[in-house]
Amino acid sequence: MKKLAIITSHPIQYNAPLFRLLTERKNIELKVFYTWGQTKDGFVYDPDFKKAFKWDIPLLDGYEKEFIENISPNPGAGHFKGIMNKDLIERIEQYQPDALLVFGWSFKSHLQVLRYFKGKVNILFRGDSTLLDETPGFSFKKAARRIFLKWVYRHIDIALYTGVDNRDYFLAHGLRANQLYAAPHAIENERFYDAEGTFEQQAKLWKKELGIPETALVFLFAGKLEQKKNPQILIDAFKEINDSSIRLILVGNGILEKELKYKASTDQRILFLDFQNQQNMPVVYRLGHVFILPSSGPG
Repeated sequence: MKKLAIITSHPIQYNAPLFRLLTERKNIELKVFYTWGQTKDGFVYDPDFKKAFKWDIPLLDGYEKEFIENISPNPGAGHFKGIMNKDLIERIEQYQPDALLVFGWSFKSHLQVLRYFKGKVNILFRGDSTLLDETPGFSFKKAARRIFLKWVYRHIDIALYTGVDNRDYFLAHGLRANQLYAAPHAIENERFYDAEGTFEQQAKLWKKELGIPETALVFLFAGKLEQKKNPQILIDAFKEINDSSIRLILVGNGILEKELKYKASTDQRILFLDFQNQQNMPVVYRLGHVFILPSSGPG
C-alpha cells in the first residue's frame, strides 16, 4: 500500500474519526504526526476560553500516530513559533511516506516540512482560510501578504478545499484549478444518530429542568461567545420580538460572555449553558428546533 504521513498539530475531534476510517478501509497506510507534543495526554489550552480542557471521546484509537516533542518556549497553536520540532523531518523520513498531508502552514515546523519535502514527495494541504474577512481595496499589507502566501502555496501539489470560499482563497494565491479537490468538513454521523430516541428524551428532560415549556419554539446557538461567531445579533433580534412562546439557548463560553449575559439579563426567554464536551453534543443539538450560527466571517 502507498504510505501517507499526516502532519497536524494535535488531536481534533473532527479529524480523528477520519483517520480511523482511512485506516479501516486499508486502501492506504497512514501515520499521523502530532507536532504539539504537549497534547499527548489530551489536554489542549484554548486562548479564547483561557483554560485547558480535554475532549471526552477517544481521539487516539484505531490509527497509527506519533507525538513529536515540541521545543517551543511558548508552546501552542495560536502563533507561528508555538510549534517547533527539532526532529520532525527526521521522523517523517524514517516512515518513508509516498505523500504528505499537512494541516496548516502557520507553524514554524509545518512550514519547514513544506519547504523540505517540496519536489521529494507529493504534498497535499488542508486549510480552511477564505477571503471573507479581507478588507476591500488595495493596501500594501494585503499585497505583501498575497505575495508571501503565493510563495507558501508554491510548495504544495494539491489543496483539499472545504467549500467555494476556501477554493477561491487558494485560487487567489496562485494554485490552479486542477490542483484543487473538494473535501468538505464532515463528522461521524453514527455518533449523532439517535436510533433508540435516547438523546431526544434526554433533551426533553433537560429543557424541562431549564423551565422551557414543551410548546415553546427553541432557537439554539452553540459556539464560542466571541465577536467572530456574532452571538450578540441573536440577542438583539430576540429583544425586538414580542413573543413569549419562543426561547433562545446560547451554549458556550468566551470573551463576550459577561457582556451578553448582562444584555440578556432582563429577558427570561434567553438562557445560557456553559461549554459542553463532545459526549453531550448529540443531546445539545436536540434542545433546539432551529440552530443558528450567525458568524460574521469564517471561523
